[in-house]
Amino acid sequence: MKRLPGICAFAVAAASFFLAASCRDVFTSSLGVPLERDGPPRSSSSSVSTLVDIAHNDQWASDPDTAATVLDLLALKDQAILQALPVDDQAAILNLAANAAIGMGTLATLADSAVQSGANVNDLVSQALLAFDATVNLTVIESLLGNPSTLDAAPAASLAMSAAVLIADVADDIGVTDVMEIMAGAALGGYALTPAQTDKLTLALGVVTELDGRPGDEGSVTLGDFDLLDLLRGIQ
Repeated sequence: MKRLPGICAFAVAAASFFLAASCRDVFTSSLGVPLERDGPPRSSSSSVSTLVDIAHNDQWASDPDTAATVLDLLALKDQAILQALPVDDQAAILNLAANAAIGMGTLATLADSAVQSGANVNDLVSQALLAFDATVNLTVIESLLGNPSTLDAAPAASLAMSAAVLIADVADDIGVTDVMEIMAGAALGGYALTPAQTDKLTLALGVVTELDGRPGDEGSVTLGDFDLLDLLRGIQ
């Protein structure tokens, strides 16, 4: 499939919107805020608290390489400790998935294109998912999304975008069409999935169920006029 057109050009126009909002709430910190000069401490000996501090630091966490490295290091930690962290810390960790996997302007271009006359949202979502970096270590993301208390309390945007990264990871292996059919309700058993792929999509489906069940607009995740949950709901 063709990649989304004009990603960088539209990103410039959208930057004022992104930077005016909370990076942790709307997942726009991957627009590339420069790192502080000395950079964050990143080593296998870094403590959980140090890594969480990096996740909370928008200047550091917005760098895709730093976000990916922190996810690698958190994957080595005791997952029970991470699941017991305060929900704002867990949300900051979930946000790293989007920062690491979603390239500059991908969501901005998707949101802009999806509301244009005649737009095919299914095709746009497919192209966006294919633009995600599928090499990101998602161990800690799966751990948190599989934790009932995280699923119940984390912000909608943190849940939605980290789940979208899980979907993109599976789509990179089996193709977007099959993944979108599953997310739209097709039975998992009808596809040749590995246990790991099944686990990822099951977690993503759980996020959709959680957000659809939140009252009012508490489960809503929008960018402009575009509902980002369309990244999770599959072929409509």
